Amino acid sequence: MPVQSFITHVEDLDSVMAVFDQIQVWKSPDESGAPTPYYEITAASPTKATLDGSVVGPWDLDGETLTVTLNNGEPISIEFSGTDPLNINQVITTINAIFSGLAKEVPTNTNRIRLESSTTGTASALQVSGTAVSILGFSTAKVNGKSARINLTVPTTEYEFKDFDGLSTDWYKTRYYSSATGTVSSYSEPSQGNPVVVLPSSALVRCFIFLSDGAGRPVIDRRIILVPVSKVTVEDDLGNLYGSLPSVDRIVGITDEKGFAELFLVRGQTFKVFLEGTTYQREFTVPVDPLVTELNLLEALSTVPDPFTIVQAPPIPIRVS
Repeated sequence: MPVQSFITHVEDLDSVMAVFDQIQVWKSPDESGAPTPYYEITAASPTKATLDGSVVGPWDLDGETLTVTLNNGEPISIEFSGTDPLNINQVITTINAIFSGLAKEVPTNTNRIRLESSTTGTASALQVSGTAVSILGFSTAKVNGKSARINLTVPTTEYEFKDFDGLSTDWYKTRYYSSATGTVSSYSEPSQGNPVVVLPSSALVRCFIFLSDGAGRPVIDRRIILVPVSKVTVEDDLGNLYGSLPSVDRIVGITDEKGFAELFLVRGQTFKVFLEGTTYQREFTVPVDPLVTELNLLEALSTVPDPFTIVQAPPIPIRVS
């Protein structure tokens, strides 16, 4: 599952920390929170993905199957066998023979089955299906663990959060929280995360652009479209060699309420750049100079010719006498 990352900027840190000491992160697949309400994906400390059965044993499970997807791995099916009804120890033993330590009893002396991942945080995930699901009383909805709430510290004003089981279509809100009093602030505006890149930051240049109209107003929600037209190879921190290839796949940035957009681009790669809604297009190469860490796209594009205005002299006619 892709990792989604975003940064929370804290204005007036001293005033915030006079009341709060942590940041909560909330998530929903819907920007408005409807039909799926926002739910917190952080907690006082990291938690495990946990599924509790609601049906008290013993259970008639001979020949029934339970398919488990653990931590976004491959789904694996478990088949129960034995003389019905099977007691809780038989069920736990059967599941743990395939997934060591996954199954246990819901505390305390409940005679119900709990499935619990051994990992913590949002990367911890569980989902089940199969004929045994309703018999044991499991939900088929995917569940995740939670990450620790973000601790506010002086003098840090920007805090990165990574959702290790997020989609590009997910939406996030944050709010301040006091672990001492339980006091909370209002929520931030919803925003989407950015996929975490695999290449080291040294291989990328931060490219940005500001756009306004003729009246000086910001151009909002305008797409900046880039298409890679050259090939470069880059080694990551583990020595893996990645090829960034020419393609028809587009890299898109969208201007915000200030007419601002930014993209991180691979050093040495050549892109065709298009500004949506205009005839403006250019082709430029991202600088390879390691001292260049950010680049104003408009400045970079102003030094290359517009392909529609290039004038070429006709060939000199050859006179045949």
